Amino acid sequence: MSGIKHVTISDAEYYRLTQNDQQLRAIRHDMPDLIRQLRQRTSEDLQRRLGPIEQRQQAFQGTVEKLNTHVRELERDTSKRLEQQRRQLHQELQRTAGQLRGETREQVARMATQLRQETRSMLEAQEQRMTRLIDQERQERQAAFDALHDQVGALQAEQQRKLELARSWIEAAETIQGFIGEQYQHERFAPSQLSKLARDLRRAQENLASNAPEAALSTAQQAYQGLSDLRVELEQKEQEWQLWRTAALEDTRALLATAQHNRMCQAHGADDQPLDIEIEVDHWTDGRLSAHEARLQKMIDAIDHGETLSTDELRTIVEQQVPALEYEQTGILRDARLAVLSSQRRVNIADQIVQSLEQEGFVLDSGTYEESDMRSSYVVKTQHLDGGEVVVRVMPEPGRPGQNTLEVLSYDYEQVGQHEAERRMEGINSGLRAMNLEVTPPLEAAGRPDRRWLDIAQIAQPATERQVLQQGPTTGEQRP
Repeated sequence: MSGIKHVTISDAEYYRLTQNDQQLRAIRHDMPDLIRQLRQRTSEDLQRRLGPIEQRQQAFQGTVEKLNTHVRELERDTSKRLEQQRRQLHQELQRTAGQLRGETREQVARMATQLRQETRSMLEAQEQRMTRLIDQERQERQAAFDALHDQVGALQAEQQRKLELARSWIEAAETIQGFIGEQYQHERFAPSQLSKLARDLRRAQENLASNAPEAALSTAQQAYQGLSDLRVELEQKEQEWQLWRTAALEDTRALLATAQHNRMCQAHGADDQPLDIEIEVDHWTDGRLSAHEARLQKMIDAIDHGETLSTDELRTIVEQQVPALEYEQTGILRDARLAVLSSQRRVNIADQIVQSLEQEGFVLDSGTYEESDMRSSYVVKTQHLDGGEVVVRVMPEPGRPGQNTLEVLSYDYEQVGQHEAERRMEGINSGLRAMNLEVTPPLEAAGRPDRRWLDIAQIAQPATERQVLQQGPTTGEQRP
């Protein structure tokens, strides 16, 4: 007989509590001022980024004023519709920001989800409007071309007029081609499209040089139509990119703000009721919250300065990565609360064991968490009237919340017989089962109990302090 017994303890009550997500996963969202600031910052950031788009459109309007009447009319109509889209988006941003300014603490209780849903709805509506705009532009432009084609067909004897029309449409196509090349990130948002249309335009120029005005006019109109469509498409894709980037920034910033706001959270007792104490989440999760915040900050930096992120990558952040990180964040908070609860359960288990030992003539000497760290094992020392000593360690199982290992160190194992030791353990296990705990049969470990566990004061010392106490004088001599 070694005097060392191990028992695995599973806490059914603990597992029941893990199912109560409403209590354990609840995040503090009571931060309306922070939400308002966040949405205001997002709105200002988006307006700042959409400003150059508006300036570019104004520059384009000045450019097309130099072109022929047909082109001016077509592009004016397109520009008006694009401007209408931008005004509608601006109004929606102001509307959502205004709603948040008037909301109460209860109405902003689900900040991250609310912001994500609002942003996604805005994006979907904007995409639908832009798609309709592009389709409408193509239809109207094609109708105008068809009408012009009928007019050209009637000019059988007016060769010079056809040449002039071909030159004007080539000039219009060249102007839009140059504007796209200078003003848009066309290779990023529509790879190779501009170079393809440039080849079409060169064919029109070659037809004109070959004195084939009808072929030149037809190919020039096709090149112009493709270039005009490309410009509207680039406007759409760039604005879409800006919106998804803003959504990604807003969501990640909101999640980081929520994490920082929840560094301290309310503890819950075994009866599911909140306690009047707050716990430090990062401490109780061994730094997991700090690591989570660092990942969010890294993502925010990448979005804020990552101009090469694609629209699909930004969309993935909003629709997949942020929800996954939000789930992770609530899990960290849950685990912090459960760690506190499990820590208290270890004390309760130890108390129950002491009560069982008291029936055998033992009395409590002292108890402590190892290194005075409530996340660690709880250790109690008991003494018998005849001088025998028993130390009990209730140790958490790493990675297995709700499960503990019990180690009973009997320093009187040479004085008591095996039968007495087994009876003592059965009394301990019976008391634990009365607490609705599942216990395994005791397993005997080899060797003798380490006597260092008898020094409860030393066990309570934090590791750094314990090392200092063990150091000798400055010569390096160690104390016994």
